[in-house]
Amino acid sequence: MVDTDVDAWKEMQAGLGQRVYELRNALEYDQLALARMAGYKNANVISDMEKGKYNPTLKRLHDLAKALHTSEAYLLTGHHTALDLATLKRLLDAELSEMTVYNAEMSKRLHIILALIARCA
Repeated sequence: MVDTDVDAWKEMQAGLGQRVYELRNALEYDQLALARMAGYKNANVISDMEKGKYNPTLKRLHDLAKALHTSEAYLLTGHHTALDLATLKRLLDAELSEMTVYNAEMSKRLHIILALIARCA
């Protein structure tokens, strides 16, 4: 690879780590919880990924995107797609359908989802 390719790869790695960090915090997951949801045994890999020191395999990227309620494309590029918005809408609809009485925990979860939708706009 030429230097510009190496720089682009490092930039993508750093961006992936930043997006994982932001989404993980928005969803209030700790590193271990996210690691387990994505099929890892410990939190070290999430920590390294957030620091731009680890690249997931395609399978793990898929599992990570699913755990973070986003797409692989968003994790890699930072660009949302219509699919991301549809996924967020589905999550919101599911949360609303479960809400029969006001519930503080449910309200908190809805605010997290709404914050993620707002970032898409």
